[in-house]
Order: sequence, then structure tokens, then C-alpha cells
Amino acid sequence: MRTGRRFWLLVAVGMVVLAAAGGAVAYAVWVGPQFPLVEGTPYPIEIGEDGCPVVPADVRFVDSPGPFVTSDPSEVILCTRVDNDGDGVPEPPGTGVPPLQRTLRGPAAAQFVALLNQLPDRNGAWRDWQRRHSGLWPDAPWANGAWDSHGECFNTLMLPVRSFTYVLRYQDREAVAIIGSCHGWTDGTRTRIPITYTPPHLTDEFIALYESR
Repeated sequence: MRTGRRFWLLVAVGMVVLAAAGGAVAYAVWVGPQFPLVEGTPYPIEIGEDGCPVVPADVRFVDSPGPFVTSDPSEVILCTRVDNDGDGVPEPPGTGVPPLQRTLRGPAAAQFVALLNQLPDRNGAWRDWQRRHSGLWPDAPWANGAWDSHGECFNTLMLPVRSFTYVLRYQDREAVAIIGSCHGWTDGTRTRIPITYTPPHLTDEFIALYESR
């Protein structure tokens, strides 16, 4: 009789252990990286005659591991284009329209690049969102979030339209153009997700550094 009880006790304990192990594996999968580390085909982003990035008509999602940008720029340029009437033609500099280019150099440029390299990839952005909005069992990624490489970008058509792009120039390597889309900031090789619910935003950080020179 004792042998029978011991057998069933061991069976019960084994089932509990298996259930716990299965739950642990399922949890690890659920909270682990949700997206591939490498996706898309890298593409070049040209710098136009005005010294600012030329934004492609189709900004595709592309990503790979590693730092977003190299951390020793000689200068960082913010390009601002303003379209007040929605005709697709940027307004010329004038009253209420910021200059096309503003430039950071020295420690301010290095500080801004450090901010760029702090932007998370989409797995990091997803984890950050879950820490803020979910419990111990996080939500699955939702469709058309910034991390959805197949999501559609919608133009809200709110005027005036201001678009911001960046150019990073270096002493010993080619300049790097950075543009934005609904997926985040990209240099054509990697995409990093701005955490928009944590102000100040990236361009606000640039302007603050620019005005504090």
C-alpha cells in the first residue's frame, strides 16, 4: 500500500514539475525577443546639393545589430523643412520658418550622438512599452506599431508640415544621413525606435543643445 502511495505521489510531483517547466519555457518565449535582429536590405540615403538628406519615396524597414551610429562626429547637422500650405514645396527661410540647417560641433555633437545610440531597437522598444503598460505577462506586439516592419505609414496632413533629418559628418569617414519614418530613425542600415511617450523628443534635444552653446 505504501509503495502504491509513493508511486502516485511521485507521479503527482512529476506532473507538477513538468507543468512548471512548461510554463517557464512558455514565459521565456513570450518575454524574449519578439523580432528578428536582422531584417531588410540596406540601402543608401543620399545627401543633396543643399547638404541635407534626400528622403526616398519609399522608406523601407531595415535593421541589424550594432551601434546605431559611430560616436566621434566632427559635426551634426539638423535639417528642417517646412511646408505651410501642403503643396509639397518647402517654404523659403523667412518669418516663422527656422533655418534649413543648424549645426552642433564638439562636445554638443558627441552628446547628441550619444542620445542617438541610446535609442532602442524594436525589441528594446517593445520591452520598454511592456514594462510601462503590462503586468508580469506582457502583451503581444500589436499590428502597425512602430516595430511592425509591414505596417503602413499614414500622413495626417496636419499643417504646417515640418520634417526633420540629420547629417553626421566625420573627419575620417563618409557622412551619414539619418531620416525618420513611422518606423523610427534610420540610416538605411539600422532603424531605432524613438520612445515618443518619454519627452523631450530627439529634435527637442538637438535644439536644446544648439541653444545652450
